[in-house]
Amino acid sequence: MTIHARLGGSIVAIVTPMQADGAVDYKCLEALVEWHIAEGTDGIVAVGTIEVEVATVSIATELPVATTAIAAITAAITATTAA
Repeated sequence: MTIHARLGGSIVAIVTPMQADGAVDYKCLEALVEWHIAEGTDGIVAVGTIEVEVATVSIATELPVATTAIAAITAAITATTAA
């Protein structure tokens, strides 16, 4: 099976929610992933909403964001990052 055969449906690039001090809001991130799953999203792209986010979020931040998004997934959907 090729990757093209496995991808399909609604794959959403989600925003990385931030707190006022610039730290990632992990509780909000989990809620956002859970909401997308409940609404029928077939895939999540973390750290991928806009070019600025991809270019400005460090690997040190991207890894915990991706890990949190994956941990919040309770259904058989695809998860990836844009970077």
